[in-house]
Amino acid sequence: MARNDGGSATAGYGNRIKTARLGVNKTRQQLADAVGVQYATIARYEREINPPHDGVAVAIARVTRTTAAWLLLGE
Repeated sequence: MARNDGGSATAGYGNRIKTARLGVNKTRQQLADAVGVQYATIARYEREINPPHDGVAVAIARVTRTTAAWLLLGE
């Protein structure tokens, strides 16, 4: 399910990841723990330094009840 609460499709993937994370009331550390990456990795995704690879995007989508397509592409 794609989110529609301020995470515009035109916003970058970092903003969508942050919007999704906040939508499920998780800290960066909680999301990192849930998907099996480091806190700094989530921070880099949200700041758009590095995009998540497909497997991590799917894991983030599962935890945040969104889709990988929405997180990465805004679709």
